Amino acid sequence: MGLLLSCLQTHKKSFTTKGKSRRKSPGRRKFIELRTLPHEESFDIPGDILVEILPRLPVKSLLKFRCVSKSWLCLISCPQFIKTHSRVSMENSKWSGHRVIFACSYPQYGLKQYSVHSLLREQSLTDAFHIYYPIKYAPNHAWLGSSNGLICIFEDVKDLILWNPSTRKSKKLPRIGTNLKIYRHIVAYGFGFDEYKDDYNVVLIVRLFEEERGYKYSLRTDSWKRVGDLEDTGIALSNSINFASGKIHWSTSPETSSGFMWEIICLDLESGVCGRLDQPDYGGSDIALTLGMLGGCLCILCYEIDTHVDVWVLKEYGVKGSWTKLFRFPCIHRGGRLVFLKPLCMLPNGEILLIFGTSLVLCNPAYGSFRVREATNFDMVEIYVETLVSPAVLNEECIDISLERELCDKLENM
Repeated sequence: MGLLLSCLQTHKKSFTTKGKSRRKSPGRRKFIELRTLPHEESFDIPGDILVEILPRLPVKSLLKFRCVSKSWLCLISCPQFIKTHSRVSMENSKWSGHRVIFACSYPQYGLKQYSVHSLLREQSLTDAFHIYYPIKYAPNHAWLGSSNGLICIFEDVKDLILWNPSTRKSKKLPRIGTNLKIYRHIVAYGFGFDEYKDDYNVVLIVRLFEEERGYKYSLRTDSWKRVGDLEDTGIALSNSINFASGKIHWSTSPETSSGFMWEIICLDLESGVCGRLDQPDYGGSDIALTLGMLGGCLCILCYEIDTHVDVWVLKEYGVKGSWTKLFRFPCIHRGGRLVFLKPLCMLPNGEILLIFGTSLVLCNPAYGSFRVREATNFDMVEIYVETLVSPAVLNEECIDISLERELCDKLENM
């Protein structure tokens, strides 16, 4: 970033000082205004340098740099630039753009966020700062998940909202017809990115009249449609839907089963074909299972009651033999009862960030140790990466500026 600022300072004609010239006095600041650069002057910085530097800058800086010139505005708003910036941010080994966001309702409602770095450095989390929220407090709202910087909010059992906390942009999704009863019969939901279609999807599983129906929203078309034949899929055991390899997955128990059975249902969002996913050989009988995501892969937490938890990860989708037992740690009990954990992410240092009841816990698989962080008594928690992805549109085109087009072409090769 220092190189970029030094390059900007070479445009001496583009800076003006507010007010008349006066002698400096102690404590007086010199306020500088950056004018919009004429198009012919705005790219004195070589394009090769721009495409190397800009995608590595934080969102806050990029939002400011849109004011440098029309060309910079167009470049930073270019879909290819946004994709490149998102990829660079997610691949950053230091996780400098990753944030943890949580909502608390006691003693008063508030929404806070802090960096993942604060978890790793044992830094106090009491300095987490409040952030803008696109809705007023509603007792019946939930977060359906996050993907590429977007968070999906389910508000008051009737409205769905896509929200980018980094840019403060949000979008209320159209409803599924006019029958609001649909929203009161949702048994599972999820939000994710379809990399094959370059589209963001919200999926709802609804149980009406003893029948389960699937509905998929597409951000690209801004519309809903029915998906899949969900007959004989069983009773949903969790309200969480997990996205992987263009399919959605949730755990169920067959209604016709005489005893308890645990299955993973998978639904192809494109073809509508529904099936069951093979599971690993857990090697036990008295077990409890939960489905989740870890490191971009499907994972299963297998609880050997009262002893330990095994974490299985599907490293190669569709291959049963690729289920790998990643690690094992002891069960956690509270008040004499087993506490089920939900994995949020695997941190750069190998630790696993878990939701433990209403607390955040860091688990170190190598040593079997746990660290409880100060973020406690929250209602919801989610992890996201700061990006420029817009919740409003996916088909925006750039202004036709030849140099900006040339730079976007270079971005595709990064």
